[in-house]
Amino acid sequence: MVDMDSSEKEPNVPEFSNEGIFKDQKSIEFDDSIIDKVDMEIGAITGLAAWDITQLNTYNATLKQGLSFYDSALSDIDHARMGHRPPAHVMTKVDKIRNELKEKRRDIKQSIVYIEVLTRALKEQWSIGKIKTELSKSKYSPYKGRTKYYDMMEQLLKGY
Repeated sequence: MVDMDSSEKEPNVPEFSNEGIFKDQKSIEFDDSIIDKVDMEIGAITGLAAWDITQLNTYNATLKQGLSFYDSALSDIDHARMGHRPPAHVMTKVDKIRNELKEKRRDIKQSIVYIEVLTRALKEQWSIGKIKTELSKSKYSPYKGRTKYYDMMEQLLKGY
């Protein structure tokens, strides 16, 4: 074989040989971190709880019961404080309790959404890639206000 650029004749190399393929300028350093990534991914997949539809339905029912509890608790707080004008330090305590309950409720709702995605995945036999995509799309996104009161609250709470 003749090198077209230098017109030098190359030594005889068998037609289907890979001899010298990674020498000199063609030399590479293999990044073996990919092996760790593959091992980690395999560990994550094989370590999955692999819930069946019965387990998912049980979790869903338990989560919905928790959601009902927190809805009732929030409603109780709203009804208990109606008609009262307590001082600011009492309202701060009430708001703290209410916020904690709302955060727990939000977490339960997020879990219910995830369980619904996993249930659909089982029923429709999704691939791991599709499950990952759908779970990512189901993740909580920040609230966007619908009224002027949201903007008012944002202004009042700015910096806190």
